[in-house]
Amino acid sequence: MRLVFPIILFLTIFSNSASQAQFYSEGNYPRANFYNRMYQPRQTVISGDTVTYRPRWFFPKHAKIQYAGNVGFLSVGVGYHFWDIYEATFSYGLLNEFLGGSHVTVHTLSLKNSFFLTQKPWFNHFWPKAGIMINRGNTNNTFRKLPPHYPESYYFQNKVHAAPFWGGEWYQH
Repeated sequence: MRLVFPIILFLTIFSNSASQAQFYSEGNYPRANFYNRMYQPRQTVISGDTVTYRPRWFFPKHAKIQYAGNVGFLSVGVGYHFWDIYEATFSYGLLNEFLGGSHVTVHTLSLKNSFFLTQKPWFNHFWPKAGIMINRGNTNNTFRKLPPHYPESYYFQNKVHAAPFWGGEWYQH
């Protein structure tokens, strides 16, 4: 189990050296035309008025797998890209005896709000980012309201919390 992360990291870094774009609907991706058509705005005429709509707007624009990072030992999620600088990702994370070696099982739901800090990736792969993540953890030792055995106003709830972050994302086309 300890070798899984280094192997995945090695394969990700050295598997492809020519990334073209941040999003899979651009560049030389085999299904780029399909995705471009799927998200293409369409127009229809109703009683003489032209209505423009974007079909399949609710389909996620990307999927992510994250190792650690305050969302469980391993988390998976889907997200959307808004404007040119903002990206929102909804994730589900898990920490248990098999994933992370914990005696307590923790389920985490997260909304990760990321902002791109540059217009283009560094070295064709690395996007510097910053943002804030809102987590909701569910386990036997997290609480929204204080249990009766704690002094009043002594502890703050720990079921939902916000975590600012900065760092980067290694993008592999």
